[in-house]
Amino acid sequence: MLIFLNLLFLGLISFWLYQKSKQQRLHKHFWFALAARVAGGICLGLVYWFFYKGGDTITLFGDGVALAKYAKENPMDYLHFLFFDVWEEDQHVYKLLQITNPRAVFMSKAISMANLLTGDNYWVTSIYFSLFSFAGSWFCANKLANTFRGYKSLVALSFFYFPSFVFWSSGIIKESLLVGSIGFLVALLPFKTNIGLGLNRNSLLKTFAFGLLSVLILKLKYYYLGGLLAAIFSYYLTQLLLPRKYGKWSYASMLGFFTLILIGSTFFHPNLNIDVFLNALVKNNRIMVEATANESNLILFEGLTPDWACVLKNIPKAVWEGMFRPYLWEEGHWLKRVSAIETAFVFFLTMFSVPVFIKLLFQKKLETWVVPVLLYSFLMLCILPIAAPNIGNLVRYKVGFSPFLNLLMLIGAVNFTDYFTKFRIIKRLF
Repeated sequence: MLIFLNLLFLGLISFWLYQKSKQQRLHKHFWFALAARVAGGICLGLVYWFFYKGGDTITLFGDGVALAKYAKENPMDYLHFLFFDVWEEDQHVYKLLQITNPRAVFMSKAISMANLLTGDNYWVTSIYFSLFSFAGSWFCANKLANTFRGYKSLVALSFFYFPSFVFWSSGIIKESLLVGSIGFLVALLPFKTNIGLGLNRNSLLKTFAFGLLSVLILKLKYYYLGGLLAAIFSYYLTQLLLPRKYGKWSYASMLGFFTLILIGSTFFHPNLNIDVFLNALVKNNRIMVEATANESNLILFEGLTPDWACVLKNIPKAVWEGMFRPYLWEEGHWLKRVSAIETAFVFFLTMFSVPVFIKLLFQKKLETWVVPVLLYSFLMLCILPIAAPNIGNLVRYKVGFSPFLNLLMLIGAVNFTDYFTKFRIIKRLF
């Protein structure tokens, strides 16, 4: 009965979302895209339970079960732990958990709240997480499709049908909450160039929601928030301070603001302090290298040390292999082969799109929104392959920016076909 009631509730939420989206440009994709995301979460659970026989999703779910049990026995203490979480006062609660780093504890809290509704049913809890991820992606994709009307099919492909994105943004993993939060946050943004500064009830609610989502991303993956906010505010500061007619100066301005905001963010979170960040980057690299038995599943950085000269020297390799590995010829299990097909597709998209963007840049016709997307994606490609050199983990971690970058590459590839009439059949396919 509890399972039935939860599924009924999830169905009602989904139907409400569908009714709210009937006027959206992507409404025809709703049920298929939602089914794909839910199926992705179920498949992720099956892979971890029966193929890997362990992993984050199972361990975190176990911690969520322990916290849900604690909530039933000590509701007031559970609420204190949920919202205040003071180590000195809640040590007895931490002893119930298998993973006690801050991000894992935050995720366990979220799982425990869902488990209180589902009666500790892994699969129904998984659907809740997949629905949140899908809802964020849905609102974000429709905002992009309404803004860039000529590319709605490409938006749908990027946000709903790339296999690795769908799979790794579904189910009981941190990336589900991350992707949903990023999607909702981007959907809140005004994409018009004439940004208004007036305050009203609607803008205040959006500001509150923006702050809440920012905190959620900060708790899950703080480095994503730093890059995302730098990209967003560099774009809007440029729109406010420089009229559109200044062309190339707009690009330089966004790069300057992006850099300044990133530097400024190092003072707001201890883990973003430059020295701490570099040490953590190299430490994570070494831990993951040591934990990976098969060297062919790694991006190897020779002589990596926590200093800027060494890290900067390795960035070209990090960006290249972070974007295009695994290669088609690499050996590995079926998940790696599926990822290899996808990265090969992204490689060809990139080869088509780069000449287009370079040409538009020199002609001063490159849309200003392209720059923050590239800066955000480039920053993540600099950081993630070094911090997480295991290719399997990297494919998972990239979901926080991959749909935006993939959309950009698809748009560039389609525009490339405009220069070659014999390839126009490709444009029609897209």
